[in-house]
Amino acid sequence: MGANSQNRGDHRAAYRVYFLDENDHIFSAQNFKASDDAAAIGRAQEFFVSAPACWAVEIWQEARQLHRLCRPNTAGPAGQDPTVLASFGPKPAVAP
Repeated sequence: MGANSQNRGDHRAAYRVYFLDENDHIFSAQNFKASDDAAAIGRAQEFFVSAPACWAVEIWQEARQLHRLCRPNTAGPAGQDPTVLASFGPKPAVAP
């Protein structure tokens, strides 16, 4: 059984999470697959929690921004729980 036959059953969508610094500049990115948007947000949150130096992450699927997570208080006391996140959905569309 070749690699192509094994991948035919993988119906997960491709996503990318961007890691942002305190100036909102991208300093890293990670491609991953997830079964749906909710699973992608959950996976991105895992990435975020494991990167304490990261100020925010944005989850994208191709040209669609799916979600943004950021730390609500980056200047907080030492030992601040890195799992405390502010969560923002995509920006609302502007009517023409």
